[in-house]
Amino acid sequence: MTVEVPVEELAQLDEQVVKIHTASDICELVEVLTGAIRWLGFDDLAIAVNKRNPYDSTLTPDICSRPEPFIGIYQKRRLFENDQYLKRCLSSGTPKWATVDVNHPEPFVRELSHFLLSHNIHSAVHVPLPAKKGCSSSMIATASRTDVQRTDILNKLAILARAAMMKLELLRSVPCELADKEERLDLLTAQQIEILKWAGEGKSNSTIAVIMGLSKAGVDYHFRAIISKLGVASRTQAVAIIARQNDAALRAKNA
Repeated sequence: MTVEVPVEELAQLDEQVVKIHTASDICELVEVLTGAIRWLGFDDLAIAVNKRNPYDSTLTPDICSRPEPFIGIYQKRRLFENDQYLKRCLSSGTPKWATVDVNHPEPFVRELSHFLLSHNIHSAVHVPLPAKKGCSSSMIATASRTDVQRTDILNKLAILARAAMMKLELLRSVPCELADKEERLDLLTAQQIEILKWAGEGKSNSTIAVIMGLSKAGVDYHFRAIISKLGVASRTQAVAIIARQNDAALRAKNA
């Protein structure tokens, strides 16, 4: 079933994505992303990129808004080893909800549930993200409420997660290397530039195909050409280049 999103909410989502794209450093990225997920009813988040151990999404995330003591206790008590909520989420290739259950039949899960509730975590959602072969990437958002489990909220959260991951990769890239690659944007066609810009807004190839009136196979073909022309290794790096150019243009406009 298609979920219709009111125009005003789409405008608000677009505003949140723009804030993510224009973050000047990782600290600002965490700040604006935390504001974005709180707009959706969540409290805290953690993003882990290209981790070989899937449990690192909670143990050693690349960015995290939750206070350090929570992770320290979670790791010291090795709660992750039998975290049924996390295991259930990691087993799914799509965004998945988990709700804390203090009445669970397994004693350990009840113990874990009380621990989570003591940190005001009543529910969470795990959003899988693109990763290198043999690795995993994801965002976990936690909430002190359970009434955020709606499909439209899940879709918005997935868009924010992809935008944040791409911005994180951009901020961790070597600036001079990106600058060299940026000159190659002139090699792209107008259609390929448009595809790259939509990707920079967190749109999947399937969604871009619908927006631009192309076939999914056509967008896939163009993306392979984009990666080849720019001389990069991945979609994320290609998006980082266009994002860097857009950031520079925005700074020049506001100067």
